[in-house]
Amino acid sequence: MSSASTPHAEPEAAAHRAHAGPVNLPPRRIAALVAGALVVIQAGMLVLFAWPNARLHPRDVPISVSGPPPAVAQIVEGLRRADPGAFKVHVAEDEAAARDRVLDRKDYGALVVGPEGPRVLVASGASVPVAQLLEQVAAGANGGRPVPVDDLVPPASGDPRGTGLNSGMLPLVLTGMFSGILLTLLVSQVRWRVVAAAAFSLVGGVCATGLMQGWVEAIRGPFALNAAVLAAMMFAIGVTIIGFAAVFGRPGMAVGAVLMFLVGNPLSGVAAGPQMLPQPWGAFGQFLPPGAGGSLLRSTAFFDGHGAARPLAVLLGWMVLAAGLIAAAALLDRRTRPAASP
Repeated sequence: MSSASTPHAEPEAAAHRAHAGPVNLPPRRIAALVAGALVVIQAGMLVLFAWPNARLHPRDVPISVSGPPPAVAQIVEGLRRADPGAFKVHVAEDEAAARDRVLDRKDYGALVVGPEGPRVLVASGASVPVAQLLEQVAAGANGGRPVPVDDLVPPASGDPRGTGLNSGMLPLVLTGMFSGILLTLLVSQVRWRVVAAAAFSLVGGVCATGLMQGWVEAIRGPFALNAAVLAAMMFAIGVTIIGFAAVFGRPGMAVGAVLMFLVGNPLSGVAAGPQMLPQPWGAFGQFLPPGAGGSLLRSTAFFDGHGAARPLAVLLGWMVLAAGLIAAAALLDRRTRPAASP
């Protein structure tokens, strides 16, 4: 009897093993693990995307104040009492010095007290929400009365609220990430992955700039320079994922994707400015390619390159890290290959 039932039992066992999955677990356990993992991923995404935007508030936002010493002291004290820690105040010698600091991207704006009364200098090209905040602060310091506003660096004509620039950065981060993932999965040789990532980033940067600057009109400035910035950001994202995958395999690829998209994108500060995000996360986001790329694009598009040094160094640093990972993977491969051969 037992020998007669064996031919029927073996196909059933084989079918069970086929459905048990790569970890050899029962289907119900795999289903439970997948559902639990999705809940954790969903919770993490909600925290990373919703929490920073729900906690937007000025934190050491750099501004200047200029005018007669008694008026300056009164403004500085009023800012400190109204919202401690909201602003990092620099006392400028005069209005011209305050204006230069705004144009050089050292400050987001300035409160100026002159013979004709108080005025506020803003740079909406750096952050529309911060510019609006400074207008409110200036009105509050003036007893609730409106204060004349001089927008030294207005946003692009087609994007007066800055929402187009913020929305346009998300697809670029995603496609930069997808380039690294797809090239890792589909291209067997690492050097061709890097070449393809560079080619995609270059063409993608030109196309994205054409749309954002020529059609949407969300940015302005030198077209070629803006295109180079977007290409550098996308390449830094894609090649970093390629480097992680070259050393650590698919787990490394997953870590790179999470770091670039789930962490880097919501902490980029493109929408409002890194000083408006919870700290130290807003500052941390500037050391990831999405945040550095957004800051660098604002420098080239609105400020004639002022303030570009640090975000450019961050992007180059990620490219150097990726090159180091790829070189390390090649070295390890050469060392293990002879030992594995017969």
